[in-house]
Amino acid sequence: MSVESRVKGLVHLGASRRAYWAFSFMTGLPFLISLAAFIDDPSFWEPLLVCSFILGLCFLWLGSLRIVLDDNGISYRSMTSGTTSVPWSEIAKAEMKVGYKDYWDRFRPPFRLIVEPLPSSGKRRIVINMKIFNQEDGSLLLNTLKSKLVDRFKWNEGIPF
Repeated sequence: MSVESRVKGLVHLGASRRAYWAFSFMTGLPFLISLAAFIDDPSFWEPLLVCSFILGLCFLWLGSLRIVLDDNGISYRSMTSGTTSVPWSEIAKAEMKVGYKDYWDRFRPPFRLIVEPLPSSGKRRIVINMKIFNQEDGSLLLNTLKSKLVDRFKWNEGIPF
């Protein structure tokens, strides 16, 4: 697991190494090009600053992603949406969704886990981008959801977790 701590049923899941490598390549290459341009001509400090900012922002975002599973429920933290926690008893349903079925899905992760709390709980739903986490973490998360939410978990068996 990328980040795992088992203390009294507590499990922490974080972004995978694969995600860090992918974002390092996507943002590191422009950073290296701007660094080379800056070394050759110091007037290129602005592109270097922008690339450094974007590189740092990507690592900050990846570092902020955290799923915590414990005996009480599930908690998800991200830089953009903050922390949302839902007790197991207050989850109406959880389901995996893949692809883009309607227009608004194009603004969501293509491979996502959606945890819907009961309307009476007043909590907001959790949408987890599963591509950021490695396959072992995804399997652990889905197996935990299957065991805790026996009849409230919808999962297409063709999904590779």
